This record gives sequence, structure tokens and C-alpha cells, in this order.
Amino acid sequence: MKSAWTKTLAFALVGLLLLSAVACKEENTEDQTNPESEQGSDVLQGGMDQNPGNQFGNDQNNQNNQNNQNNQNNQNNNGGGNEQQTQPVIIVPDTGNNGGNSGNVGGNTTNNGSSTDSTGLTFTSNGNGTCTLTGLGACRDICVVIPSTSPSGERVTAIGPQAFYNCTSVTVVQIPASIASIGHLAFGGCTSLVYITVSAQNASYKDIGGVLYTADGRTLVHYPAASGSSSVNVPASVTKIEDMAFYGCKSLKTIRYGGTQDAWSRIAVGSMNYSLNAASVTCSDTGK
Repeated sequence: MKSAWTKTLAFALVGLLLLSAVACKEENTEDQTNPESEQGSDVLQGGMDQNPGNQFGNDQNNQNNQNNQNNQNNQNNNGGGNEQQTQPVIIVPDTGNNGGNSGNVGGNTTNNGSSTDSTGLTFTSNGNGTCTLTGLGACRDICVVIPSTSPSGERVTAIGPQAFYNCTSVTVVQIPASIASIGHLAFGGCTSLVYITVSAQNASYKDIGGVLYTADGRTLVHYPAASGSSSVNVPASVTKIEDMAFYGCKSLKTIRYGGTQDAWSRIAVGSMNYSLNAASVTCSDTGK
């Protein structure tokens, strides 16, 4: 009896040991697989966190494409109206004929590139609906376009004495048809003056190659000091050269006169024409 009980107890202990071993094995197996599952989940989650744009990129692209398509449809439906409203307005300067020899200096444009009359010049009324240009005033143009009508509405008929005297910034002067008289030394001391142009409709004055003459060609009024030419042709018609007409003409070396030596000697040459007096003179009868 005791022997049987002992055997039974032994078998029971062996069974318990076997069950404990199986349970431990299963627990170890579960512990080994669960970390892998968690790690896999972490990798997937990390991928999502590192590339958050991937979650919404497609949706955003689809939305942008849809917006672009809507904008294109709106432009087509409006006949391009919106696009036309945003186009810049291009203003082409008026470089048409200003009269006279304006083409010789590219239209004698002002600083802004248009043929608009210069502003800021000063005028004195003559009391009869006309006025005289008296000075540069507030005008800062280097290419001065003298208007035929003053800001007050009076016709500009004269350029006063010394109106541009010593205006060293002025390079070009355009004289309109309305000017009937130009005062003494109006352009004296304008050492930067390159060209003077006169409207072809002016009955009192003209320009020949940028040099200012009376319309009959008898008086040489002014030779631009900064013309850069080393020689000048003086017509045989000239009988008078105004004061300071050749003042500051440093480049001038030769005078080619269309008349004879005798006629040249009888020309009335005004004062302070130092450059003219220093230049050599070639006349029609000198054979040169």
C-alpha cells in the first residue's frame, strides 16, 4: 500500500515538472515575439513621423491641380480679361517732327526722352499777349526745348539778353518758330552747349549744322562751344559775328570761310571771341 502511494506521488511530481517546463517555454516564446512586433510598429510609426508630408502630399497636389484648373477656366470664360488688366501700359515718347533741323540732334528731346517743352523757365510779359524768355529758372533740363507759349498762355516771341548766360549745364537748345528776337549774349558762357536747333518755320533765325544764324545768314549769332569740331565752315553771306559767339571753343582750330580774304577782313567780329582769333582762317581765294 505504501509502495503504491509512493509511486503515485512520484508520477504527480514528474507531471508538475513537465507542465512547469512547457509553461516556461511558451512564456519565453511570447517574450521573444512581442518585442519584434512592437519594434515593427515603432518603425512604421517612425516612418510616418519622419515624412509627415507624405500623409498629405497627394491631397495637397490634387487640390493645387484643381485650383489651377479653376483659374484657367476662369480666364477662358472671361476672354482673358483679367490678364489684360494686369498688363503694363507702355507709353511711346513722341519723337515726331519738331520742325526745323531737330532731326540732326535726335529730336532734341528733354531729359525724360520726350519732345515735351521744358518747364520751369522764367518769362516776362510784354503786355500785348506776348512774352520774353528771361532765364533758365527752375528748369533742370540739359536739353532745353523752348515753348512757343508760356505757362500763362502768352506767345513766346523773344529770348532776352543773357537769358542762358553761363548756364554750363545746358547742352542743347531748341528754338521754336515763334521766336523773333534773341538778346545780347543770350547764350554767352554756355561752355557745355553742343547744338542749337531752330524750327524750319522760324522767319528770323536758322541753324546750319547746329550753329545759330539770323535767317538771312548775315549774322553768326552763336557757335556751340562744346561741339567738339576742330573746324567750322562760315558762309560767305556772314558780315557780322556776335560778341562771345566763339567763346570757350577749345576744340576749334580752323575757320573755312566761303568768301575772299578781303571780305573776311571786313566782317565785324564782336568781343571775347578768343577762340576765333586764335584759329587759322582759310578763304576761298587762298587756294587751300
